Amino acid sequence: MVPLSPTGSGSHRTERITLGLSQPEVGQGSYTVLPAILAEELDADWSQITVAFVTGKDAYKIAFNHEAPVQKEGASMSTTVLYARLRQAGAAARDVLVRAAAQRWGVGREECRTEKSHVINTRGERFAYGELAAAAAELALDPDPPLKDPARFTLIGKPTARLDTPAKCDGRAIFGIDVGVPGMLNGAIRMAPAFTGSVVAIRNEAEVARMPGVRAIVKIPAVAFANEDAGSQHPKIKQLPRAEAVCVVADHFWQAQRALEVLDVEFDRGEFGDLSSAKINGAIATGFAAERGVPALLHGDPQAILQQAPASVIERRYLLPHIAHAPMEPVNATAHYQDGKVEVWGSIQSVSPCQEAVAAAVGVDPAAVKVDVTFLGGSFGRKIVPDFVVQAAHASKAVGRPVKIIRSREQDMQHDTYRPNAGGLFRAVLDNDGYPLAVHARVVGQSLFGATRKSWLDRTPEGDWDESMVDGIYNQSYRLPNFLVETIDTPQPIPVYFMRSVGSTAGVFFWESFITTLAHRAGIDQYAYRHALLADDPLARRVLEAVAQAANWTSPPPNGVYRGNRL
Repeated sequence: MVPLSPTGSGSHRTERITLGLSQPEVGQGSYTVLPAILAEELDADWSQITVAFVTGKDAYKIAFNHEAPVQKEGASMSTTVLYARLRQAGAAARDVLVRAAAQRWGVGREECRTEKSHVINTRGERFAYGELAAAAAELALDPDPPLKDPARFTLIGKPTARLDTPAKCDGRAIFGIDVGVPGMLNGAIRMAPAFTGSVVAIRNEAEVARMPGVRAIVKIPAVAFANEDAGSQHPKIKQLPRAEAVCVVADHFWQAQRALEVLDVEFDRGEFGDLSSAKINGAIATGFAAERGVPALLHGDPQAILQQAPASVIERRYLLPHIAHAPMEPVNATAHYQDGKVEVWGSIQSVSPCQEAVAAAVGVDPAAVKVDVTFLGGSFGRKIVPDFVVQAAHASKAVGRPVKIIRSREQDMQHDTYRPNAGGLFRAVLDNDGYPLAVHARVVGQSLFGATRKSWLDRTPEGDWDESMVDGIYNQSYRLPNFLVETIDTPQPIPVYFMRSVGSTAGVFFWESFITTLAHRAGIDQYAYRHALLADDPLARRVLEAVAQAANWTSPPPNGVYRGNRL
């Protein structure tokens, strides 16, 4: 928090306060929510607040699932984790401002109050925060400052206009793709068409190097991340040192892109160059046919019931591919390598992992990497993985100047860190009333945790299983007397990472689709079917009831309108 000095004079004097924001703004509202928490306790005038992205201090880091603290945005944790910390910081700043004012007036602290970026005494005299900032900075902070009574809140829990909306409407907001720094060149990149591919040769390099504006053609090494947080591949896949991309660096991006289009590059597809959708789906089919998987949950003896009544088994299979995050703003980054130090700018969602990955890639200490975060034009988790930042750092080191790399939409889609694929095999037998007597659910696919969070895998005597593969299935709410949930990991040489809502994007789709199938087979309205199955979860049942009421479920829909419900 940096109070700025007042400007103007007399009744026209104004003061702005800049609040530091440690969490990236991905569109989720952190640019408003987190400063509002700080401003609430600070008693700052909200109309005079500006926000600046800040990095580089331990206070900006948060811990994810017992991991070492890092500065990044993810898992919807920013407000939850930082709420108390920001309130305490704002209260501590307000406390030293009040004490500084009390000393200047020669009165007791209890004779002072704060309101809209001012300290006011019982005589009605007032100081703006900016007038007190220098003196307040000399005072020791109270480690346990008094917090505001929530009954006095004017920002927290109140309708508040987003601070970033005006700048995003009139073009003042700077996203990674907008960054420009002195001496900057622009890069266009083409990566190997296979995930294990490498650059063999550039057949017309000299010709392309003579094109207008072209400064260099750089081979980009395969990204070797410094930590699993940065999105390492599955441990069963070999990691080979190789150049995986070529980057044309030019004065302007369009010059670089045009030159890249005519660049004749020979790629070796590598060990898994023949990977195809058919092979990926074939691995899932093999998993479906396996005698057993790794059990994540077992109630009763569903297998015996299913084996005793094979003619009554209802079976459904579902298949979802790897999915690209595809944020509105393609991944991009600007980097400047100079004298053993690196500064990077961009739509970066993970500051600490980015520092570590860049440092390892170009051979510097993480402390020598400065990260400047801009607004992010969407992410859904993609921009936590800093592979694109590392590529910009390599290009800058090669040419000795700042370089901004923007991936084309095509390259962005073909070289994402994908949400893993998944296949679901679901089998059930119904009781005499049409409700599930036994259910066997098996999910097969590439394990997200196996690729990026091995420490998060659940270890069992039967093997390791990935909670994200069966999220929304093993922890579902319906009453099922006999229930088995299994997982089977099918490793692939495909980089994967978290996507918004993570495993439930597949698991809930599989599970709720199957429940609807069972309801249809039983001839029971799908709302009534789910309502009956939720007998053991009254909260979930009330949610379902509220949705049905809002949808006017008991009234038939108009002709041509079809409805469903899910939980």
